[in-house]
Amino acid sequence: MARFFGEVIAELKKVVTPTRQELWRYVAVVIGFLIIVMALVALFDFVANYLASWAFGEGTQLFQQQPAEVPVETVPAG
Repeated sequence: MARFFGEVIAELKKVVTPTRQELWRYVAVVIGFLIIVMALVALFDFVANYLASWAFGEGTQLFQQQPAEVPVETVPAG
């Protein structure tokens, strides 16, 4: 156990803390990567939704539209 904790402490001494500039650069890279991945997932979802609508639905509209309102006929009293 003593050897294990000694090696852990030795490894922790090798850790280098990034500077403020490096840290902000890493944050920007991660956020940029996340935006790119989110855009790709949204694009794949859009394409899959369109293909599924075409295959299993009517396939005539890219975006779903509200159904047209049917006028209600009034019956004269009497």
